[in-house]
Amino acid sequence: EYWKEKLGEKAIIEQVGAVATIVVEKYEKENLLGKTPIDIAKLLMAAILDNTLNLKSNVTTKRDIESYYKLQKKVQDENFAQNYFMECQQVIEKDFCEAIKNDIKIEDIDYSLPRIIGQLVLWDKTLLWNNKKIIKEVLNEKGDKWIMNVICLKEGKNYIMASNKEVMQNLEELLETKANDEIMKLNRLMLRKEIMKKAIEKRI
Repeated sequence: EYWKEKLGEKAIIEQVGAVATIVVEKYEKENLLGKTPIDIAKLLMAAILDNTLNLKSNVTTKRDIESYYKLQKKVQDENFAQNYFMECQQVIEKDFCEAIKNDIKIEDIDYSLPRIIGQLVLWDKTLLWNNKKIIKEVLNEKGDKWIMNVICLKEGKNYIMASNKEVMQNLEELLETKANDEIMKLNRLMLRKEIMKKAIEKRI
């Protein structure tokens, strides 16, 4: 109901991990999947991987997995996922500040979450440990209350930074997890949209 109200009556809202999955299904329904250019197929694969954290997040559905492997069969690249995420990490490393700025959402969800929510998907958490100061500086430019959700695929864990103790305390209550000083560690993969959904459900 939240997203229907926010996006309007023309919105397509379905319980899948990736919007790209719906696109793939529509291509297939119109008998266009076989005619899809390889570059477009790769873009759709990348979108599914990003939105489902390599098909391992809790939001991943059977539809996401089936759509991904239909595309993989067309592309004929069994190592696409590993190569893609390693390339993503290299791009992030080249301009860390810009990578942060490019994935910041500003949403009024609930008091338990600040309006500013950043997210980074990394292969290795070392990049996080070496750049905590930069993360704070970039997000502080957006506002004084924020969280940064850092997803480490190599470990299969999340690390969430918060702007201050108040924000972290609200996050602890929402996710039912204790933080270690300025960082909360989750022993699972959790997308920003899952955190937002949890806050919306709590509000309702």
